[in-house]
Amino acid sequence: MTCAGATMTINLVVRGLEQAGWSAEIIRSLVSHKCAGIEISDPNPNATDRNEVLALALTKARSLIQRVFASPRYWILSGNSAVQPDSAVSRRRGFWGSLGPTFHANLARPATEWQVSVEGGLKFFSAIEKGEISDELMLRLWHKEKTTWLVACDHCDSQIFRSALAGGWSAERSSIPSELLDLASNSNMIFVRGLISDEGQEMGVFAFGERWWLPA
Repeated sequence: MTCAGATMTINLVVRGLEQAGWSAEIIRSLVSHKCAGIEISDPNPNATDRNEVLALALTKARSLIQRVFASPRYWILSGNSAVQPDSAVSRRRGFWGSLGPTFHANLARPATEWQVSVEGGLKFFSAIEKGEISDELMLRLWHKEKTTWLVACDHCDSQIFRSALAGGWSAERSSIPSELLDLASNSNMIFVRGLISDEGQEMGVFAFGERWWLPA
């Protein structure tokens, strides 16, 4: 990789959350659900070009997941971080339509979508097989919508997600929604999310699942 004429290398590290400096509250929450997580990130964020960090961290996460599932199925869970108006237009557009013209998904098969009534309107949530969505679109979703996760599992379908997450889940980037922790601990799934600073800087990815999945 080159930047301003100089060759720069991104050296990602895989660390446990305690080693990476995550809050004790988040770690306790994981432990209480018999889950554990790791951070895959660049330890020198000021010394590298950021453009490829998420993509490289995602590749590393997939390689670790394949140690757990020989042929993992990948899904994308996403939803509106902001409340949408409760109107006929919003209900018709749902989640993907609310993302605007730069997010044409061109889905060969329709996503499973559901809506949740919240104060001030609605939030729409969606589950779709990863094969329908390019990595580029998923990385853009990680930037645009905090409520976006890549999920790896052995045997699962969209109705599992819709049933377990009928009420949606939190969009807070700094926390792990309890609904997803319950799903991970009860359904043998691994969840992956991009680590992006408030300034939009790509730092890597975070992944969690049942405690046994962690790499040695």
